[in-house]
Amino acid sequence: MDHSPTQPHKRFPFGAPEWVVTLATLWAVFVRQFRLDVLPPAAWYDEIWYALRAREILWTGHIPVFYQTSFGGANAGPVYLTALAQAFGFDGITGGRRTVALLGALAVPLSYACLRELQRAYRVRVGDRRWVAALGAVVLAYTLSSVIIDRIGMENGVAVPTALFVVWQLLRGIHRQKWIGWLLVGLAAGAAQYNGLHARFILPLIGAIWLHDFIFAGGWAQRRRMLLGAALVAALGLVINLPLIGFFRAHPDLFAARGGIVTQVPADRFDTAWEMYRWNLDKIVKVFSIEGSYDPKFTIPGVPLLDPIQSAGFLVGLGWSVWNLPRNPLARLLPFWLILGVLPSLITEGAPNLGRMVGIWAPTVFLVALGWALIYRRMASRGSEPLRRTLPLIALVLVVNSAGYHTWLLFGRWPHSPRIDNAFTTAPVELARELAARAEDEAVFVEVIPEADEDIAAFEWYAPLSDMRRMDFRKCLPLAHERDSETTYLVISGRDLDSAGRLEEAYPGARVSEPLDLWQTTGTLLEIPAGALAPEPPQRAYARFEPGLELYGYEWSGGALRAGETLFITAYWRASATLPADLIAFAHLGNGVEQPLAAQRDDRPCLGLYPTDRWLPGDLVPDSFAIQVPSDTPPGTYDLALGWYRWPSLERLHLVEADLPLADDRAVIGQVEIHEP
Repeated sequence: MDHSPTQPHKRFPFGAPEWVVTLATLWAVFVRQFRLDVLPPAAWYDEIWYALRAREILWTGHIPVFYQTSFGGANAGPVYLTALAQAFGFDGITGGRRTVALLGALAVPLSYACLRELQRAYRVRVGDRRWVAALGAVVLAYTLSSVIIDRIGMENGVAVPTALFVVWQLLRGIHRQKWIGWLLVGLAAGAAQYNGLHARFILPLIGAIWLHDFIFAGGWAQRRRMLLGAALVAALGLVINLPLIGFFRAHPDLFAARGGIVTQVPADRFDTAWEMYRWNLDKIVKVFSIEGSYDPKFTIPGVPLLDPIQSAGFLVGLGWSVWNLPRNPLARLLPFWLILGVLPSLITEGAPNLGRMVGIWAPTVFLVALGWALIYRRMASRGSEPLRRTLPLIALVLVVNSAGYHTWLLFGRWPHSPRIDNAFTTAPVELARELAARAEDEAVFVEVIPEADEDIAAFEWYAPLSDMRRMDFRKCLPLAHERDSETTYLVISGRDLDSAGRLEEAYPGARVSEPLDLWQTTGTLLEIPAGALAPEPPQRAYARFEPGLELYGYEWSGGALRAGETLFITAYWRASATLPADLIAFAHLGNGVEQPLAAQRDDRPCLGLYPTDRWLPGDLVPDSFAIQVPSDTPPGTYDLALGWYRWPSLERLHLVEADLPLADDRAVIGQVEIHEP
C-alpha cells in the first residue's frame, strides 16, 4: 500500500465536532475534579508517598532522578507532578490528584487529534473523520475506570495523554513531514521515562509505528526523512534521560527491580508462570464486557469496563480491525496497541490490574468510536427513510445514556463499593487527621519505629504539620501527670509489644481501643483522662528549676557500688510550663567541693528523642542514663547531684527549691557509696 505524503492538510472551521470535543473536555474536567479531595476516600499509600517526596523537594530543593525503596524503586516523575500541585497551593495529602486529573482531561482533546490523524494518515473513512474522532474523545471523557484512574493521583494516569500526544506527533512527523512532530516526540517520550514503568511501553509503540510506516514508505526520500526523524527522537530522548541513565549505571539492579517483584509467580496460587498467564488472560478478556476487576481502587468491583452500548461498538470495531488486518495499517495498529496495553497485567500477578493495563484506553475508545461509526453508516445506508431521519437523535440518546450511566456509577455506586476504604487505606489517614486535630487542644503522642522499612505514611505526612509528638516509646515514653487536658497515645502495637501494656498498667482508668488497622501494621489507641496521676517512682526526691522543670523522683540500680562499675539511673522530670529552649541535663557523682567530682553525664534527656523545647505542661519524662565510675575512684560517700544548663552558653538553670539544694544550682537527690574494686 502506498503511503506517500498526501497534499497538505486544509484547515477546517471550528464546527460541530469540535464543539462536541470542547463540551466533552469540560465534562472530563468536571468528572475528574469534582469532590476530588474526598473521592476516592483518604489517600492511597503510593499517593501519600509521592506527596511526602514532593514536600521534601519543595522544602530542601534537592531533586532526585529516581528513588531507592523497599518495594523496588520509584520513578521521580509522579513526585515532580505532585510537587507542582503543591507549589500551586494544592498542598494537602491528596493535592497530587489535581495535576493527574487535569492531564486526564487533557487526554480528551488529544484523543480527538490523535484519532483524526490516524484516520487521515492511513486513509480510513468509516464515516466523517471529525465525528469519529469526536466520538472517541467523548468515550474517553466519561468512561468510569478511565476517570477513576485519573482521579487517584498515581503515575498510570499520565500514561494515556502521553501516549496520545506521542502517537499524534509521530504521525505528523512521518506523514506530514513536520520536523516539529519529531522534536515533540523526542521531548515527550524522553520525559515520560521519568514517569514509571507504564511509560516504558510507549517506546515499543513508537518503534512499531515507525517500523511499519518505514517498510510501507513511498520511496527513499520519505525513508531518509524517517531515519533522520528517528535519529532526532533518539538523540533528544538520550539527552533528556542522561541523569536517569547515569543513575541506573550506578545502580543497575534497580532498573528492573520493581518489574521483577510484580512478575513473580505467587507460589500459593500457581505452579508455573504459564498457568498464571492463562489465568490472567481469561480475566483480561472478560474485563471489557463480561466480568470487571474486583479492585475498588480502579473500578466498581465486578462491573465491566464497557457498558452494553460501548461494548457493541468495541466488538464491531475489533471485528473491523481483524477483517482488515491485511489491508489497512490502522486495522493492524489498534489491536497491537491494545495487546501492548494489556501486556503489563498479563505478565504480572493480580490480573486484571487496571492500573497496570492503563495503556488499553486509547485503542479501546478508538475501536468503540470506529464501531459506532460503522453501525451508524450501516443503518443509514440500509435503513428506512424514517430511521435515517431519526438516527442522529437515536445516536445522541445512546451516547447520553452511556455517559449518564458511567457518571452515576462514579458518584453513586463507586463511593459505596465494598472494601473501598480498605483499598485506599482510609483508616490510618483518618486516624492521622483526627489525632492532628486533637493535638491542637491536647497532648497527642504517636509512636514511630525507626528500624521499620517504612514509616506509617499518613502519620509521616501529618506529624510535621501538627503538634503531635512522635518518638520510639520503647526508648522514651513520656507520661501524663496532673495534665489539664486529656492525653492520647497511639502505640504501634504490631511492632512494639510492651508499651501499650505499660501505659495500661500506669493508668488503670485509661480508655483502650481494640487493635487498629494501620495498613502496614496495627496500633492501639490509649486515652488518659485529664488530671490523671502517673505512678510514683521508687525513690522520691524534689527539685524545681526555672522556668518550669520539676523532679518528681527517680529510680536507680542502688546506692552502693564498686569503683569501675556503672550506676544506672532514671530521673523523672515534670514540665510545669512550656520550656523555651532545648536544654541539657547533667548528673554529677560528687559535689566537687568537699568531695571530688568522680564522674558525670551531660546529655539531652530521653536519649535526645524528645527535646525539652517540645515538652508540654503536664509531661512526666523519664530520663534514663548510666554513669561509669572510674576504676581509680577513691572509696567514700558521694553526692548524686542533678541540674540543667542551656547550650551553647552553658548557663545553668536557676534552682528555685529542692530537698537538698547546692549553692551552684544543683540539687542533691541521694548519696552513693563507692567501694574499692
